Amino acid sequence: MVPGLNHKMITAVDCTIVRLKKDLINEHFFKYYSQSQTYFNRISEKITGTTRDRISRNNLGSIPVPLPPLPEQLRIVRILDDAFASIAKAKANAEQNLKNSRELFESSLQSVFENNGEGWEEKRVKDLGITQTGTTPKTIEKENYGDFIPFIKPADIDFSGIGDLRYDNEGLSEIGIKKGRKMESGSILMVCIGATIGKAGFSELEVSCNQQINSLTVKQEYEPKFFYYAMTSKEFQEKVLSEGKGAQATLPIINKSKWENLTINFPKTKTEQQTIVHLLDSLRTETQKLETIYQQKLKDLEELKKSILQKAFNGELKTS
Repeated sequence: MVPGLNHKMITAVDCTIVRLKKDLINEHFFKYYSQSQTYFNRISEKITGTTRDRISRNNLGSIPVPLPPLPEQLRIVRILDDAFASIAKAKANAEQNLKNSRELFESSLQSVFENNGEGWEEKRVKDLGITQTGTTPKTIEKENYGDFIPFIKPADIDFSGIGDLRYDNEGLSEIGIKKGRKMESGSILMVCIGATIGKAGFSELEVSCNQQINSLTVKQEYEPKFFYYAMTSKEFQEKVLSEGKGAQATLPIINKSKWENLTINFPKTKTEQQTIVHLLDSLRTETQKLETIYQQKLKDLEELKKSILQKAFNGELKTS
């Protein structure tokens, strides 16, 4: 809804201006109707276009609008205003709770790596195991691609925000992996170029990856997932970003040489590393449960909003 202004305006070609007859329809009533599923269903029936959907001004103007008397329109608007204000408040609370649950894990993660206890040491990434940069077999050679081993790209890393990898997006064949590079199960993969530089994932399977990703496969005396968590910590992420931005102003990038020379603090014993991993895994599981609850709450509130709108324009709204 455009507020009353003292100057003229124009719209883009993709917009249609709707001017309402105020003696017939209240603008807030129409605004709410235009958010209802009934309205969208009627819109979809009038859509044309081959390359992209569009609706002409004539087709838009032919869509019927329910018109109860103005006093009834105003009654419906008042009910919807009150209901949607309550829904908005509930959504804000759920979104804050969702944010808090995520921050709880992040806070615990940072406290582990900011408050190193006795018996911790510091080493370069390359001293912890095998480091590799991925490579892409020639795409024009179709025999390089198949389902023998997953082929990971930046968009496949941290796919759900929990360090997971998407394994089924693309794969290499037995021929292709001979031209690529294999990372063992338990490897840490990190994006080292572009807007998502520093994004990290923990591989549960043997994988290959492209040249935008560096990987670490730790030695047997270390707990692999501990070093995944270490690489997602604020301390390590800041090192990656500092090196990445210093390399090139327009496109953050950190090459394998600089990446593998970054340092990580860690407990000397594998047992203590495993204890920390168990703690963080358990906390992450609980955090995910909370996130699921709050995400469902947000979904339910959206469904409630749709239901109320549907009742409003079916003449089913009653004043409580």
